[in-house]
Amino acid sequence: MRLPLPFLLARMATVAALTAAALLPLNSAALASPAAAAARPAAAAAKECDDPPPEQIAVLQKAFNYLDSEHKGYLTPAEAVIMLAAAGVDLTEAQVEDLVDENHDGKIEFAEIVHYLTCEAELP
Repeated sequence: MRLPLPFLLARMATVAALTAAALLPLNSAALASPAAAAARPAAAAAKECDDPPPEQIAVLQKAFNYLDSEHKGYLTPAEAVIMLAAAGVDLTEAQVEDLVDENHDGKIEFAEIVHYLTCEAELP
């Protein structure tokens, strides 16, 4: 079943707004301090990072759940591309499978999205 384009565009706008709201504090910290911006790539390379605050987790979960409309508990790579694009991360489905899907099962779980966005992605 194909969904109408206005419905898809409205859905993408909602995900974009939710994801941007969750990631704004992460982006602001890097912009506020050159030292913080310089430290971010080193932290990502070491894959050691702080967990985002519970408020950010809740907003990211809301965006994730919005895309997971069938309540499968995971996103397909195509759905993950939409969520990541809303966060300003441009990846193809193949890149999502390679970079985000840590266990390479084709199912992008919430924890994998959060880990990628907070530890590895270079956010705008």
